Amino acid sequence: MGRLLAEHDLTCTVADLDAARAWSDLACGVRAFLKIDVGLERLGVPAEQAAEFAAAACSLPGIRVEGIYTHLHGGETPGYAAWQLDRFDLALDGLASEGIALPVRMAESSVTIGGERRARLNAVDPGHLLYGFRPAGRSDTPAGIRPAFASLTTRVIHVKQVSRPAFTESAPAPLRKGMRIAVIPLGRADGIRSLTCGEVLVRERRVPIVGRPSLEHTRVDVTDVPDCRAGDEVVVIGRQGAEEISFDEVAARHGLDGVGLVLEARPTVRRVYGTTPLLKRFLRPFRRSVRVR
Repeated sequence: MGRLLAEHDLTCTVADLDAARAWSDLACGVRAFLKIDVGLERLGVPAEQAAEFAAAACSLPGIRVEGIYTHLHGGETPGYAAWQLDRFDLALDGLASEGIALPVRMAESSVTIGGERRARLNAVDPGHLLYGFRPAGRSDTPAGIRPAFASLTTRVIHVKQVSRPAFTESAPAPLRKGMRIAVIPLGRADGIRSLTCGEVLVRERRVPIVGRPSLEHTRVDVTDVPDCRAGDEVVVIGRQGAEEISFDEVAARHGLDGVGLVLEARPTVRRVYGTTPLLKRFLRPFRRSVRVR
């Protein structure tokens, strides 16, 4: 493991003294950041133990401690972020009292960007802002930030008139007289269950998804869109003409925050970055795609 870190020029996280000793035993000269827990209750030692932890880790052979960091827990409760930063300040004060000066002091959270506590920090992981979302616990959105997830679209690959003379009760979807079904190449393997509000847009009309999505395909009821044809654009998230299925609508349906919904789009869904008229000429619509600003 130490060899891999060196080969790829990586720095490891050390979340407790046992981990620090394990790295030291490898005698591979790893670079390390110490992790302090100020409220997330995940990785790291409590802030009150930071000085003792840092002193012990820095004394071990085979480890070069280069920084200390924490990850704030989000939330809308007034004063919660400040309380966590107070605990990190306590940790930094403890290191200073022990004469330990680490080059990097970092907090992982968008909440710290633009805040009043930046003087104690010299590095920040932007967190939610990487996706263009407002950090939890802040009522404002930093200037110039837009959600990176602009839309999710696909195409109709097949349209059929349903004609089922028997076993209608065993059909994979509820049937109705004169029903027309369109098939889109987006299924459970692509994350469709968490990426839809139960409807999609076809020719600027909302139409329902019917039946359970299969691994790679989903049925859409286009009975009320008689001009629907194979090749038509289907908007799962986004705008089509005057109609829109918003990102927030879909996220709320599944109880997800913005980042949670973004992560539901599986690697099978093609990403299209910075779409421009010139780029559109060379990107033929195929299967499904997430457009990223």
